Amino acid sequence: MNTFYDQEMKSIAQQTWKLDYDDNSNTAKLVNERGEEMDIAALGLCIDAFKHTMYQMEEMKIGKKNVNPLDEFTKKRLGVQDYQLIIHETAGDKTTSAFEVYSDEYRVFTMDYYHVVHNRKVYDYGFLAFLNEFDCKKLLKPLSDFVNRCQ
Repeated sequence: MNTFYDQEMKSIAQQTWKLDYDDNSNTAKLVNERGEEMDIAALGLCIDAFKHTMYQMEEMKIGKKNVNPLDEFTKKRLGVQDYQLIIHETAGDKTTSAFEVYSDEYRVFTMDYYHVVHNRKVYDYGFLAFLNEFDCKKLLKPLSDFVNRCQ
């Protein structure tokens, strides 16, 4: 298939790019052989491709990430308690969103809100938070106040 993505990536690959790094501002840009800076759309496509590469490298190093909400076997194996699946939505056949919260035997409360895109767990619009007992106690009042105000 000859999609816009394929055409743009082919155009990027046909040029020679140099990384131009500025020590003072801690920024970088990609410049082609004609001195033209890569535009933001093309840069975004490159960054996406690099994210996929990093994901594959991480999987090779530490193993495949679980891209589904925790199943009963995993919950038991990890000593999960207080499990609540808040969101589990599928959009089409390639994207899933999940938000699950739970605690474990080490007194850590986990909030894991992620998306699965092309069988990869991503946090672009989600988050992964680990809270101890002290942090959770601090959250109780503002959460309760919020819920009461919304009723």
